[in-house]
Amino acid sequence: MIINTDEIKNIYVTKQFCDMRKQIDGLALIVISQFNMNVLDHSLFIFTNASRNRIKMLYYEANGFWLFTRRLENGKFKFKRQSGVLMITPQQPNWLIEGCDDNEKG
Repeated sequence: MIINTDEIKNIYVTKQFCDMRKQIDGLALIVISQFNMNVLDHSLFIFTNASRNRIKMLYYEANGFWLFTRRLENGKFKFKRQSGVLMITPQQPNWLIEGCDDNEKG
């Protein structure tokens, strides 16, 4: 990643699916209004679409936002349809991006 991962306070995965047309402001609004969290606290927020073939990651650093997007040409990300947000470990985003289920890793 381009951002300094040592500065990331927490990593959250939103468990509900998101409209991938949303950009920084729309995703920040979800974090603030639906999850009652501070989008500016140096946490990384990960969103996926209903087809589970795209993710977006939102991160605030210094005086601006990073928005990362990944689209799979084949396969799906291992998200389960639920509501709320889940805090994950620093290793789990890599597993998620690689398409692995966290149960597959020891």
